[in-house]
Amino acid sequence: MKSWIVIIAGLAASWHYTDLASDSGLYSTLMPLLVFFFLVALLLKIVFSFAGQRASNSDSNSHSHADTGFFGGDDSGGCD
Repeated sequence: MKSWIVIIAGLAASWHYTDLASDSGLYSTLMPLLVFFFLVALLLKIVFSFAGQRASNSDSNSHSHADTGFFGGDDSGGCD
């Protein structure tokens, strides 16, 4: 939860202080780079959050398919 707050607060603060027309390198160069960094971090956090939820849902709803063969078959096929 803390990482969400840090990312969103960092994005908001760097967005607030971004001024592309400023003569200062801090406001015209560093702050836009920080906006980009926090935006990428936020997008990655969202993607991995959804991927983690999807993986946990599929693990709880799936059956074990270990040792079922190439096509998922059972022992009833083949030559005797």
